[in-house]
Amino acid sequence: MDTDSSLEKLAEELVQFLKEKDMRIVLAESCTGGLLAKVLTDIPGASGAFLGGVVAYSDEAKEEILAVSRRDVVEFGVVSQRVVEEMAKGARKLFHADAALAITGVAGPGPSRGVEQGVIWIALSLSSGVMARRYVFEGARSEVRLHAAKTALRLALENILGQNI
Repeated sequence: MDTDSSLEKLAEELVQFLKEKDMRIVLAESCTGGLLAKVLTDIPGASGAFLGGVVAYSDEAKEEILAVSRRDVVEFGVVSQRVVEEMAKGARKLFHADAALAITGVAGPGPSRGVEQGVIWIALSLSSGVMARRYVFEGARSEVRLHAAKTALRLALENILGQNI
């Protein structure tokens, strides 16, 4: 999938900002399948701000790699505030990073496990805390994934800049 210029611009802004602040970010992606990692690593010098990421597509990967609670996956569902917050906290801890972005949701086509297509949870974890937001995006699978990636980058920029957590 090709990325669009607005996604690339957001990624460049985030990398530049993090480098200026001497901060490192990591990712925990599910439905975006590494799209965020791709756009960040397309930027020359991104290693000064981006440590790495995990594409935790399965429940087991979320549990075993990111330390998401199996009980929470069962009780709240894999597409939930609780799980995305745990993904972000788990990734930040795993990589010893300053910040972590996590995304889980249903890109489609169609619903999954009773969750409608386009429902996405994005979380940002910083040392000051973790926050998560729910979004609903319209469009085909690739469009939902692109909207989710852009929104995650905007969320990171706005909240790290303002330290709103």
